[in-house]
Amino acid sequence: MWCCWRTRVWSSTALFKETLSPPSAGGKMILTYLGAVPPTFAVRPRNQVVSVGRTVTFQCEATGNPQPAIFWQREGSESLLFSYQPPQPFSRLSVSQMGSLTITDVQRPDVGFYICQALNIAGSVITKALLEVTDGE
Repeated sequence: MWCCWRTRVWSSTALFKETLSPPSAGGKMILTYLGAVPPTFAVRPRNQVVSVGRTVTFQCEATGNPQPAIFWQREGSESLLFSYQPPQPFSRLSVSQMGSLTITDVQRPDVGFYICQALNIAGSVITKALLEVTDGE
């Protein structure tokens, strides 16, 4: 009996089973999708110190299959910020398509932890970074 199969990770975002048919059947290779892959962070946000009135960006990127959605939340807040949200009038916070959080015209009350979470059907991961605000340059 001829049988040969092996499981191989082709990338960090998908898992496939590789099946080889016997030479008598044409020696074809069949790739079968085995399922979703939980998110992992490719880039984590770093703690930052910024002066009042400046702009700060926290980078956050994740991989997984399907591609995870990234959202942000200020620790203690119930509001969530997603990359696909339309810009809010008068809001100083926005999330890029890649998942980075930008805060413009930083003020002292902005001090605190900002939480980045990546989520897909296979799971979720969470990380946070601290924003400190100073009065001087």
